Parts: sequence; C-alpha cells; structure tokens
Amino acid sequence: MQPTLFHIIKNIVHSLDLGLAPAQIKLMKLLHHRQSTNSTCVNEMAKQLHVKAPSITTAVDELVEKGYVRRVQSKEDRRVVEMELTTKGEAIMKRAHEKVIKELAKKLEHVESKEYTAVHAAMVTLRKALQTSIDQ
Repeated sequence: MQPTLFHIIKNIVHSLDLGLAPAQIKLMKLLHHRQSTNSTCVNEMAKQLHVKAPSITTAVDELVEKGYVRRVQSKEDRRVVEMELTTKGEAIMKRAHEKVIKELAKKLEHVESKEYTAVHAAMVTLRKALQTSIDQ
C-alpha cells in the first residue's frame, strides 16, 4: 500500500524534530490558520480537532511553557480566554512549512512538466477547499 500525501507530509513534519507531540503541531497549525479569522478558545479548538477540551488545555499548557503560544483575554467577552501563537511559535510554523514545501518539491523533481502543472492545480484547489472548511 502506497503512502498518502497526508502520510508523506506527516513524516516530513516528524522529521523536523521540533520537540512537539503531533497533537501540539496540529493545534499550532490550526492556530496559525485561524488566528485572524475565528475564535481560538479551547472549546472551539477541541471541536475542530475532534478531541475533548482538557486535551487542548494540556497541549496549550505545554506550548505556553515552551513559549510557542500565549493566552489572551477575549476582547468581546472577558470570561473567554483565547490562544495565539507567539513570534517564536510563528517562526516554528514557518520553518515547518518551508521544510514541507522543500521536501515535496524534491519528491516532485522527476515529474514531467505537464503532470506537475496538473498536480499544482489540484493542490491549489485542495488548499482552497481545506481553508474554507477551517474558516467555517
């Protein structure tokens, strides 16, 4: 059975050796994509990641300790605490993204130009579809 694109990307991210658990990487990625568009409170994150809120709280505690995430009081409702990536967290996400792109580009070096164009168009479509689902 051949690995899916998801598994290839997952393996590339794991090879970065960021010192983060997969759940923490997922949370940071979600924060990175949602930061300016939607709520980033624990309950919303748990719903998006299909886990229970205490799991998110534990992951956030560890990410705060490492300096990748900070908690901020909501401007709309001061009872709500939201999360955001720190500059250090953004840098980690940027590094991970660049590494994934570089590794995928290496894997696509042997692909014919016509096939590459088709793969690129499909990836643009996939990114738009996934971004739409994240923004909802």
